Amino acid sequence: MNREIELLITIHTGVLRKQPMRSPPDTQNSSGRHHNF
Repeated sequence: MNREIELLITIHTGVLRKQPMRSPPDTQNSSGRHHNF
């Protein structure tokens, strides 16, 4: 179970690193609540 948690954390951190913070999610998504991972 620890492996799955570590994988999820690494995947989320990698996605956060890859995504630039220049464009806000509100403009891309009409709803603004759904985040693309």
